[in-house]
Amino acid sequence: MNRSRVTLALAAIGALAFWLRTQALGYGLPAVYNMDEVALMNRALTFGTGTLNPGNFLYPTFYFYALFAWQGLTFLVGLALGLWESLAGFERQFFLDPSTLYRSGRLLSALCGVATVVAVYRLATRLFTPMTGLIAALLMAVTPIAVMDAHYVKHDVPVTLLIVLVHVWLARIVMTDGAAVRRDIWIVGALSGLAMSTHYY
Repeated sequence: MNRSRVTLALAAIGALAFWLRTQALGYGLPAVYNMDEVALMNRALTFGTGTLNPGNFLYPTFYFYALFAWQGLTFLVGLALGLWESLAGFERQFFLDPSTLYRSGRLLSALCGVATVVAVYRLATRLFTPMTGLIAALLMAVTPIAVMDAHYVKHDVPVTLLIVLVHVWLARIVMTDGAAVRRDIWIVGALSGLAMSTHYY
């Protein structure tokens, strides 16, 4: 396959992955039936009180900070669109109907899931061929547990993305006969650290 067809096929697979992962953005809302979502969202939003201490280290903290930043972006977008007029209005909306914030958090999971599909393509292509990469990406796009996890505000999809990215860069090192530049080694270390600080099982 030529490069343009590969790019088109990967875009189609990415679109499929995005469609599957965004079908449940509004699941159950305004009620939230997955209690993990409630715990994680509440922990992230407590940073808005002025402290960056999550107060509990059952989970590592990077995802909480990322989710807090994402919700900060949600606030700015909503402010620009007139969904709320102030930070107080944003806070009030969360207690009256948290649907917008949960949809936003689930969208972050969905986007991480789509990025994982692309990363799987890169990994398989680096180790084998572009066709292998497309097949691997398609499998990742439709794998039920990957799709299901991307429907929730949870650690699992972001940490999967980071782990796959670690392996993409490890493959880069391995496939160059170990002649890795120092930058590649630093990138592997940084991504590994981010993965560990996102979730551990």
